[in-house]
Amino acid sequence: MDASGDATVAGVAHNGLDLKGPRCSSPSNVREKYALLDHIIEACDRLQEVAQSRPITAAEVAKLRKAYLNAVGVDDEPSINRKVPYAVKEGGAWSQCDNVSASGGESAQPGLETGRTHELRDSKVLACERAVAQLEALVGPRSRHDPLCNSESEKGWFGANSFVGRQLRAIVLPMLIFYTFIPLSVFLTLFLLLHLYTMPLMMLYIVYIATAGQPVQPIKKTSAVVKHWLFHGYSDYFPVRLVLPRSVRQRFDSKNNYIFVYHPHGLQSFGAISTFMLDALHLSSLLPGIEVHLQTLKINFFVPFWRELILLGGCGDASADCIRSTLSAGPGESVALVVGGANESLQARPSTNDLTLLGRKGFIKIALEQGAPLVPVYGFGENDVYHVPRFAQSQWWTKVLATVRRVTKFAIPIVTGRGLFDIGVGHLPHQRPITVVIGEPLVVPKLPDPTPGDVEQWHRKYVEALQSLFDEYHRVYDVDSAPLRIL
Repeated sequence: MDASGDATVAGVAHNGLDLKGPRCSSPSNVREKYALLDHIIEACDRLQEVAQSRPITAAEVAKLRKAYLNAVGVDDEPSINRKVPYAVKEGGAWSQCDNVSASGGESAQPGLETGRTHELRDSKVLACERAVAQLEALVGPRSRHDPLCNSESEKGWFGANSFVGRQLRAIVLPMLIFYTFIPLSVFLTLFLLLHLYTMPLMMLYIVYIATAGQPVQPIKKTSAVVKHWLFHGYSDYFPVRLVLPRSVRQRFDSKNNYIFVYHPHGLQSFGAISTFMLDALHLSSLLPGIEVHLQTLKINFFVPFWRELILLGGCGDASADCIRSTLSAGPGESVALVVGGANESLQARPSTNDLTLLGRKGFIKIALEQGAPLVPVYGFGENDVYHVPRFAQSQWWTKVLATVRRVTKFAIPIVTGRGLFDIGVGHLPHQRPITVVIGEPLVVPKLPDPTPGDVEQWHRKYVEALQSLFDEYHRVYDVDSAPLRIL
């Protein structure tokens, strides 16, 4: 949760998704194809469940449509009506109907017979097409032209078509954005220090922060805050989705302590905040008995008012001592780390997946010392939510940021997003889906004094586990983005 980041538009439409074809290759064999189709069907089922209580967006559905087309070997070209088979369920069995276009519309040539169409005529492909088509029907016909439109059935405070819902999200989101809340905290502090009646109290508060107010780890989350319906708007804004399959959940034990490692950093790790700090995605219900504390920079605990917010979320100081203290606090006490830091955030670009990981081995050493399993976590779409102006991508500006980072240990890049209340350009991130996928725990031995060779060995195994997780879900949730690159 470093307060730094960078992003740029690389082939991504300003108000929507990348309209270019997938960067991923189609499955190379039938087994790989069917495994991918299974994941897409599962993803569709999850969105159907979400749609019963929360808004879903056409951008999410469009990504699944592209994933399906990639799985069956059809290029996603909006200007061409590709024909794929459509299916309905009759009496518990799937049956063939008239062909439909890749965009979900009815074909003008029912019964079209081609080698490709013939190849796709099997129950798995038909079931996947049907699942995606049902979601497209749910978000409405505008979804083919407007990737940001939401399901027409949304109601309540956070409905996409609700003016009140949009404004509430626009108010809640800045509370957890570095660019807004920290400057507001500094301004409020100075304001209170410059007034006679409030200056003594403010000075006492500052002294308290610097002395007795420093938290003892781990910090218990305030459930009434992190589970409050108001903060659901934070995750609904993008939206952020959590993928934690039952087979993976069964690998967790509430008696163990885990180190969740989130990638990529992005600007502010919005997926990590939604998953581990706030309980908007119900991780505590999916992993009962496991309390995850998101770790952030120590400097955040010295910023008045801002610190109170992260303390309510049970966040900890991302130092080795703090991490060890949390992991030793009792069964289930776990931490979430965003190990890429400022370096990784400054390399973030939409549709890219570049990680600063080869030199990051401290968390491996701690995991071995504590015997804490490592859990790879990937946020597909984390890098897509901000745009960087052209001048901020130049070499001279990169050197300026490198100098600032070297002196201050963090950097604040110049980025642009959406304006407050949807007006013009501003500091709010673009509304683009982020899908957080949690992988299986990598069980490590407990070594009180691990050698450099031990650390190197398990770092290599962790990278392999992360690569495996990425490869399994990349073509489902972010088929347009580039392959994983570990630096």
